[in-house]
Amino acid sequence: MPSYVSLHNHTDFSLLRSSSRVSDLVERAADLGMPALGIADDGNLFGALQFYKACRKREIQPIIGCDFYLATGSRHSKTAADSGLRAPRLVLLATSDLGYRNLIKLSSSGFPEGF
Repeated sequence: MPSYVSLHNHTDFSLLRSSSRVSDLVERAADLGMPALGIADDGNLFGALQFYKACRKREIQPIIGCDFYLATGSRHSKTAADSGLRAPRLVLLATSDLGYRNLIKLSSSGFPEGF
């Protein structure tokens, strides 16, 4: 019977969305016998290294992702944020080292120029 793997978890690095610590998530996944665990914090990868190390220590496959907000028009336009509309979100999960590097690029460019 296949095991359940939770992919869309927010940690305390998702400000105002979650207070779950990385170590607590990994410990709970280990207690439940999950073979893998994913994180997808809001627009950042600040917890990725801590998550990776904690998962490897407990022999859990880490799946690193990011929950991105999508701009409805130009990524430089702040009109949707100013009007109070909710921006659509997209969860991207890295399946390789190249995918992780692409997440880093997207996340890093989102801070100075993104929505």
